[in-house]
Amino acid sequence: MEPDTNIYRSERLKWKLISKHKGDQLEEIFHGSVKENTVGKFYELSDEMDFTLDTKDCKSVEKALLSDLKLVPGIGNKTEEKLKNKGIRDHHGLIDNDRFCEHVKEIIDEVECRELKRLQKRVEKCYPLNHPLNQKLVEFADKDDLLFFDIETLGLRYCPVFLIGIGSYSDGSLRIKQLLARDLREEKAIIREFLNIAEGFGSFVSFNGRSFDSRFISERMKNYGLEGDLNKPHFDVLHFSRGRWKKDIPNHKLETLEKHVLKKERENDVSSAMVPQFYKIYLKKGNPGPLIPILEHNKEDIISTAQLLKKIDEDVTQII
Repeated sequence: MEPDTNIYRSERLKWKLISKHKGDQLEEIFHGSVKENTVGKFYELSDEMDFTLDTKDCKSVEKALLSDLKLVPGIGNKTEEKLKNKGIRDHHGLIDNDRFCEHVKEIIDEVECRELKRLQKRVEKCYPLNHPLNQKLVEFADKDDLLFFDIETLGLRYCPVFLIGIGSYSDGSLRIKQLLARDLREEKAIIREFLNIAEGFGSFVSFNGRSFDSRFISERMKNYGLEGDLNKPHFDVLHFSRGRWKKDIPNHKLETLEKHVLKKERENDVSSAMVPQFYKIYLKKGNPGPLIPILEHNKEDIISTAQLLKKIDEDVTQII
């Protein structure tokens, strides 16, 4: 769809919703509830959909990590080739090597203990983010320990966050929560709530969240003097998709991946560029209508991120 057409359709949708929901209250449209934490109140919506994430045999990932000698500091392509020509096929073969033994023992221990944070940093020193080995590290994470998230903001830098969508996997379902700031005074509360929820999870999953969402939240945390741990293993599906579908699709925007990979298209979706304007209209008029496509847009981002991770994980399993 051409950008001008997208904006035109978003404008038509905006005024249609404003007209339809004139005089309505937020609570009349959305089946959520007001929540409160230590820094304030906010509005929370919940949803759930059937979703399965298969648990794979981690042995293949262990083998891939321990057979990649380049993960050892000081070993490049040439050194790896020389070592393998001598019959050294994995890290265990370097245990008695005076030069590499200390690093090798660290790596073996990290693999055995599934230390995702250290392993992700180690792999990323050697390979780009879209490398299959980096993608397969997600196998070391318990599926119910993954926190999917996506934010909506009023701009690209130093602007408020007004919606944080989160998803988690449990008992065959993808459970979605959306933390909504009913006005900008509630931004601090939704960020605090996101950080509270994140404490219960070991890894993040996002679409472009490493470059945008997590950095944005970090800036807003500093703005409010909030403390929390964003330094967790982070699996960014945007980078994974660039590795998996290099030439198959015109670009790696989420809507393009939905169309070409997931075989689905959204209806009555608001374009990302128009989201801030829809929220500002809601604030100005006190009309909750424009929030409807924003919340749906955010929820679909979470769902598509989870579906793409599942698809990529299934494909990479055949590689490693």
